[in-house]
Amino acid sequence: MIENALALSIKQRVHTGVAANYPEEHAMTAKTTLQTNVTDTNGRNRGMMSIQIEFSKAAPSIIIHDGKTFCATGKAGVNTKTGSAVVEAASDDDRARIWIARDATSIWED
Repeated sequence: MIENALALSIKQRVHTGVAANYPEEHAMTAKTTLQTNVTDTNGRNRGMMSIQIEFSKAAPSIIIHDGKTFCATGKAGVNTKTGSAVVEAASDDDRARIWIARDATSIWED
């Protein structure tokens, strides 16, 4: 199906005018505020920071971090240093990317 090939987040589809229904979108949670450990692009620990997050299918889908809104890109992997399962998220303007642990305990700025 063409909807599956789009690979756009809900927010991206809203901004681009692409419409598609996915059953998992109905399972999204309300935004929750969490404390998470943040590591900057140089590997320096920025400490615990407050983020707002919304989950879909047990993974972060929308993250508000450091004044920017990030949407999951669909990329997933494992952080080689920690072994944490992670997902990639891009800012609305696509100028910044982060990797966030699936349980939202850590963020690595990219």
